[in-house]
Amino acid sequence: MVDKNSVIIEARNLYVGYDKSEWILENINLKIHTGETILFIGKNGTGKTTLIRAFSTLIPYLYHGVIRGEIKVCGHNPLTDPLNVLKCIGYVGHEPEAQILTTDVDTELEFSLSLAGIQSREEIEKRIRDSLRLINASNIIGKSTIELSGGETAKLVLASNIVKKPKILLLDEPTAFLDYESTKIFLETLRILKSYRYTLVIATHRLKQYMDLADRIILFKNKRIYEISKKNVLYPVKSLKNVSEENMHVKKSKPLIVAYNAWFRYPRIRRWILKNINIAFKTNGIIIVKGPNGSGKTTLLKMLSGLYKPVKGKVLIKSKPIYIPQDPRIFFTYENLYMELKARGINPNNKVLDAMDLRKYLRIPIHKLSYGLMRKASLVIGLLGGYNPLYLDEPTAGIDSDSLHELLSILRILEKNRCIVIASHDEEMITRLEQDAIIRYYLKDGSLGVEHD
Repeated sequence: MVDKNSVIIEARNLYVGYDKSEWILENINLKIHTGETILFIGKNGTGKTTLIRAFSTLIPYLYHGVIRGEIKVCGHNPLTDPLNVLKCIGYVGHEPEAQILTTDVDTELEFSLSLAGIQSREEIEKRIRDSLRLINASNIIGKSTIELSGGETAKLVLASNIVKKPKILLLDEPTAFLDYESTKIFLETLRILKSYRYTLVIATHRLKQYMDLADRIILFKNKRIYEISKKNVLYPVKSLKNVSEENMHVKKSKPLIVAYNAWFRYPRIRRWILKNINIAFKTNGIIIVKGPNGSGKTTLLKMLSGLYKPVKGKVLIKSKPIYIPQDPRIFFTYENLYMELKARGINPNNKVLDAMDLRKYLRIPIHKLSYGLMRKASLVIGLLGGYNPLYLDEPTAGIDSDSLHELLSILRILEKNRCIVIASHDEEMITRLEQDAIIRYYLKDGSLGVEHD
């Protein structure tokens, strides 16, 4: 229930940027009431993540930035009183790996509770059980954090916040790495939290799944914010122009990636992540790998690209593959996209950069880009670099609807002369690509099978 008389977050005449040369957000005025669920929507790079970072003290204490104007969170100023702000908020970012502080799940959750001042062993165990059960993650208890999948890592970060019972949850693309079943359970969890008068602020590109939860929708555009009604939330889809095979340096090579009886497990972990994998990519086209969180999709792509070596069996690579990871931060080597493209022999004047709306970000430091922009930039490098096969791990996480449309259009051009292997649980993307896929695999409990119609 929304308390219209209680303002729990307020911004007045707020300006936020990462340096003094340009504001990301200008003259932001916003009041959020206790118990409200607010959706932040807008294209990549419009400032959704930046405002959440300002509310959560991440700017300026983790991300160097400049703030002018007033902010109050639970009655406290994040700039001058960060500790009291941190006591009343939970933050789930779109980079879940960056929020893991310990080496195993149990210690991570206990550490979170210790920071909240919870000392009773009985209370600690109860909160851990309850938080994991709420998000369908009881199976990760006892696991090492390094063996968690992207989806399982996201669940752990969410649980480590829920376990503290904060007044506010700031959620930045929280379902980006969750599979279909986990997303359903997560949304039901939010409904439960809403019924307990949690204040929820959610930045998202997946509007439909949150529509029944939202009390208000805030659109970010041209450095400002606008409150809009639910009937006006969909973006017009742009047509993809001036993109051709020549733009993407397509090479008609014959990819050859073959796995023979390949098994894989992580060091000091007894459980096999992949079991008896036999697979060969000898033709061009789109190949889809589906499976729930923790099934081994990421591990499979890393093994087939040569990043991991099988513990048993063989993987033969006679081509030039590239793996585009779930977390785009770990993909880049150079300071900005322009330098990255030049170092990889890619023409920075390529028209694909215009199609993906990246040209204006060419010389901005990578770490200052939003997650969605980093994701798009990593995909463009994979698309333009002449790599084959192209392994895309959850490629749509954090990108807006226009960019999804453009990515799908580019993939359909590339599939004629490129092997593209996509691991994903994004039902919208899979549905739109299934008719183009030459084969669909399903990974479960480490075993790989062909999915039939």
